[in-house]
Amino acid sequence: ERVISRQFDFDWPARSPDLSPVDFWFWGHVKRITYSQPCSNLDQLKLRITEACSSVTDNLEAVIDSIESRLILFKRH
Repeated sequence: ERVISRQFDFDWPARSPDLSPVDFWFWGHVKRITYSQPCSNLDQLKLRITEACSSVTDNLEAVIDSIESRLILFKRH
């Protein structure tokens, strides 16, 4: 009975965790990796989900590196 919609009978509170962009990114990321190829059994599905969750660390490290290098360039100008 939970619906996220702008046209719903009641307003969702501002900054609701249900509307977090990180949640949308994370689950989209996991889904994209998990279902990149068909899974033949439940064990393979579990393994893919685990790998997708583990890959978040690599992505976050790349984002942090990118931010650091842009800040250094910005500081020079």
